[in-house]
Amino acid sequence: FIVAQVIFSAMPVLFFFTCAFSALFALSCVFLLLSLFWTGLAVFVLVPVLVLTSTMALFTWGFGVASFSFSRSAYKAMQTVSTAADQQTRAPPRRETRLSPRAAPMATSSSSSPSLWDKIEDQDIKQEAEGSKGNQEKPAHPAPGSGVDALEP
Repeated sequence: FIVAQVIFSAMPVLFFFTCAFSALFALSCVFLLLSLFWTGLAVFVLVPVLVLTSTMALFTWGFGVASFSFSRSAYKAMQTVSTAADQQTRAPPRRETRLSPRAAPMATSSSSSPSLWDKIEDQDIKQEAEGSKGNQEKPAHPAPGSGVDALEP
């Protein structure tokens, strides 16, 4: 009796485990097939893109090397032509002439010139020192940093 009871009571448990494991096996197979599908699709798309971009990169790199080499050789050729032309057209040495010193450049009248601001400030100091405060004229430009707009009337 006990053997028959164990056999008949184990049947539903075995059916349950069989169903559960077969569902897990089926889901694992579906997961594996979907993963392989998307991996294959990615390989079929990404490998040609990788080959194309690598080819473009190699052509760009080759163009850069070729342009650099060409420009360097052209520069060297121009230097040799220039030095050869200088040697052929070299004039006989001239007598040394003495140059007179140049005059100092004229002062500018720009309102933004710092030297002009110094001159105006020096004039103000001289006028105050002479005591001519009553007849003192306003400077042409306001002092820097005074906050007065030079364009206001």
